[in-house]
Amino acid sequence: MENKALAEKYLRKAFELHLLGDINEAMINYKISINFYPTTEAHTYLGWAHSMNGDFEKAISECENAIEIDQDFGNPYNNIGSYLVKLGREEEAVTWFEKAIEAPRFDPKHLAYYNLGKIYRRQGDWTRAIEMFKEAYKVNPQFKAAKNELFKLMAYMN
Repeated sequence: MENKALAEKYLRKAFELHLLGDINEAMINYKISINFYPTTEAHTYLGWAHSMNGDFEKAISECENAIEIDQDFGNPYNNIGSYLVKLGREEEAVTWFEKAIEAPRFDPKHLAYYNLGKIYRRQGDWTRAIEMFKEAYKVNPQFKAAKNELFKLMAYMN
């Protein structure tokens, strides 16, 4: 079996373990996957695992590794933004959420819009927050959190 196939096998195993809540075993398998063949997904998900253990600096570092491999994958940009928010560095996070929105390969764009909306709401910039929640809802009409935030802010403004 070639390295790329082995990497994919370990990545799938790691992701399954991750979803089952076995973070430490997932991290081991993400690292094995990366050793066979580094991918943007493996680094991004390893970063996610680090974040679940509260190590946001390592999580950011893994996402930066992911971006070095593929600048078009939006997940690591959004994740870095989320980790920066957890670290209390919201101003820095804005740029990363904006990069996620611009990324060609990022399906859950509604999350980046929503995250920006929450930052703008906390900063008191309700007009921009409403714009972001509208975009999140437009991109994914099933995303109830964005709809709830949008209606809440609009009610406050009336």
